[in-house]
Amino acid sequence: MSYGGYLAQGLVQHMGDRIDGLLLVVPSVERDRARQHFPPHEVRIVEPAFAENLTHDEKWLTDTIVVQTMSVLDQVREELLPALGIANPEFLQRLGRENSLSFDVRSPARPFTAPTLVLAGRQDSVTGYREALTLIEHYPHGTFAVLDSAGHMLHREQQAVFRSLVSEWVDRVEIGRNGGRVPDRHGKTR
Repeated sequence: MSYGGYLAQGLVQHMGDRIDGLLLVVPSVERDRARQHFPPHEVRIVEPAFAENLTHDEKWLTDTIVVQTMSVLDQVREELLPALGIANPEFLQRLGRENSLSFDVRSPARPFTAPTLVLAGRQDSVTGYREALTLIEHYPHGTFAVLDSAGHMLHREQQAVFRSLVSEWVDRVEIGRNGGRVPDRHGKTR
């Protein structure tokens, strides 16, 4: 997800033959800030309780989340905010300054042929969606989806579609591990 997706693309370039599948959710692709063209923040769904229940330290979420519901907020509070609370801010600032790999992820030495799923949010003002689409030729067995009413919290803002696409991708990875054979209902291949 996000910058982790950028790093995952680097792993694919260095050791793709050892990777069974790749899932990129709102991936960072373009690291040169001068060349980034992200859509403006656009809130698509608003539940009044969302803004009313934000703490002072959470107000920044209104500039990131495009499906502003209590359900999304509760999930962000459960999974993202605790991680941010233990993050090393000095390291993150340094990472923001020295944020490019030694190669361009959009110009890999060879295509990555394992099952791939790339999900981008149409309203993602943090990493955008256009840049993710520039990767399509490098992942010949990739499914690419740009979801409407989804921003940088796509996996929470569009959970049903996210789960469906990820489930299908996991199936493709498992079939790939089994040499193209579909497991029977007991999980065994013949």
